[in-house]
Amino acid sequence: MVGRLGIAVLFSVLLACSSEESADNEDMAAIERGQVSYELYCALCHGALGQGYVSPKANALTNEDFLISSTDDFLFVGIEQGRTETKMSSYGRDYLGPMTDDEIHEVIAYLRSYQTEETLSSMRLGKLLARSTMGRFSTRRSARVVMVRISREIQR
Repeated sequence: MVGRLGIAVLFSVLLACSSEESADNEDMAAIERGQVSYELYCALCHGALGQGYVSPKANALTNEDFLISSTDDFLFVGIEQGRTETKMSSYGRDYLGPMTDDEIHEVIAYLRSYQTEETLSSMRLGKLLARSTMGRFSTRRSARVVMVRISREIQR
């Protein structure tokens, strides 16, 4: 009886490891496909490594502060629909762009592969902003001070 139980446990462990390895392989394949799409659609403005500012005001997409403060939904909407008042066009098919939803998710997976810290929750970001601003700010300089405070809080 113990022998069969041991074999069943061993089989379960091997099956779980196999599933994790399969998921890791799928994740790597998605990241690789995302890199291809990134190079095709994004690198011209955001840089080959996501460093930004190849095109005026093109954000540094692989910047750690940007990645930890941006949700996947935020990134998805930006890619799918573009960003108003910028040169960022829409790339989602529903918005007459060339990319499927899956391709957009793969680009996001590729961008996340640069991330080393956990993404901040919107609640934590809100608390950081509230604590840093103490209500409001009135000048560009004070807005910069707030951003520096938030960056320091994020690094803690």
